[in-house]
Amino acid sequence: MYVAPFRGPSGKQQVSTQRGSEPRWRRDGKELFYLAGDNMLTAVDVNSSGDALRFGAERALFSFSPIGPPGRSTYDVAPDGRFIVASAVRNAPAGQQPLTILVNWPGLLKK
Repeated sequence: MYVAPFRGPSGKQQVSTQRGSEPRWRRDGKELFYLAGDNMLTAVDVNSSGDALRFGAERALFSFSPIGPPGRSTYDVAPDGRFIVASAVRNAPAGQQPLTILVNWPGLLKK
């Protein structure tokens, strides 16, 4: 995946080592999230200096099974950093898909 400036002479910069889609910026612009090819939600730290951007190492956050029509977003980032995802549920009864909301996911990573 690459990032390119909206305007200006500089070219695109590579962000991910593999395929990535559905990029989302953290509200303050210091982190970029994207869905890696293995359905792993991934984060990259972003440091800016003038017009230049420097990207940190990729960090896997969590994986999910995205659902929805092609070309539609399967996740979003709330202003407070929480995620909402459209994900398939395994072993759900036919015709019934539960709604699961995961809150405080950073706290779960520390356990």
